[in-house]
Amino acid sequence: METRLALVIVVDGLRASALGTYGNTTFPTPNFDSLASRAVVAEWLLADSPELSDYYRAVWRGLDCAENPQEETEDCLPKILQKSQVRSWLLTDDPCVANQAEKEGFAEVVLFESPVAVSASKIEETHTALFFGQALEQLNHWQKEVAENREHGIFWIHLQGLTGPWDAPLEMRTRLLDEEDPTPLPLMEPPAQLQIGDDPDELLSYQVGYAAQVELLDSCIAGFIDSFEALKPAALRITMLTGSRGFALGEHGFIGHCVAELYSEQLHLPWLLLVGGNEIPLPRVGGFAHPADLRATLLDWFGSENRASFSAESLLQFLSGEAGELRQLALARNSAGQRMIRTPAWMLQASLGEGAEKLFVKPDDRWEVNDVASRCTEIVEQLRQLLTECLNCNENCINLRVIELPEELVSPQR
Repeated sequence: METRLALVIVVDGLRASALGTYGNTTFPTPNFDSLASRAVVAEWLLADSPELSDYYRAVWRGLDCAENPQEETEDCLPKILQKSQVRSWLLTDDPCVANQAEKEGFAEVVLFESPVAVSASKIEETHTALFFGQALEQLNHWQKEVAENREHGIFWIHLQGLTGPWDAPLEMRTRLLDEEDPTPLPLMEPPAQLQIGDDPDELLSYQVGYAAQVELLDSCIAGFIDSFEALKPAALRITMLTGSRGFALGEHGFIGHCVAELYSEQLHLPWLLLVGGNEIPLPRVGGFAHPADLRATLLDWFGSENRASFSAESLLQFLSGEAGELRQLALARNSAGQRMIRTPAWMLQASLGEGAEKLFVKPDDRWEVNDVASRCTEIVEQLRQLLTECLNCNENCINLRVIELPEELVSPQR
């Protein structure tokens, strides 16, 4: 059997709306967009929680945040792949992710540490550029191990990204401003959860700081993926590029990567799936993807059995070029007890108390600005009941794909 390799790049804090392929027109992301032009693009990868640990619980164990079964070690992604002669390596600059990966059974975990960050004078000096330089060295080293041992391999790259140091050259921020805009603050540390006041200049400084970091990432990512696809010897290769959680930029009064409110800026993540050597356009996949689908796709790629209790789906089915859709339903929750349920036509936020729901029209209300719960009480009740039914299935597999939604939850008459 020909050697199979997979490269998974996870960028913390990278929200889908930051990329041109997901509708961003504020600043350019040409390399991301070029990759998307030859990738399967999941339109709606929705995290089921704004917590990083929950994201990896779904991706590595196949469990969504509503499930609480016994988490047996052999169900971890690296352990399952090992039984199919697939070795797994991980490089990250996040100590928490490194610690979690070691517990999950990766064959080798490398923690990247760079000097104390300062604003760089050129791109090559930034944390992101240095990280990908180290990642390229690791790729070459791991590829040699694959060739020597005649194994398959998965290379996992987790970058703090937008939750790490904002050290892009300051000129990258000023290029994003109009002539009448004030000079942006030289912010180096992204906020975790900052409530925004009435100062529009402060908000602008954070927004252009975030945008400059995305542009920096854009300048580094494509060359790294090209290097992976060109590694010798020849092998069948796939690459996944995604985020682990989003980043609030003031849409609902807060800025930061630890904002717990269940809005799209925190939950909607990009997901591109590329096959090495492919240059033809591939379909955009509608419906709602789940982080556990990354796991299912990797298991499918390596021919391993998917034993997760969550009904995850593989995106390999769309590599043939045929269009298709995933689920029509998505769920999320946070540690404060807030729940979210999303259908093609609606998004409901529900708290533990009665009468605390917020309802938003989808896809029209992209940023969840207009709460229409008081005007659509029947829809609120339908979604509340549906959410309760899903939560009552905690002990079983919640197969969101087979749940049939009434027409008014899919495409209502407005």
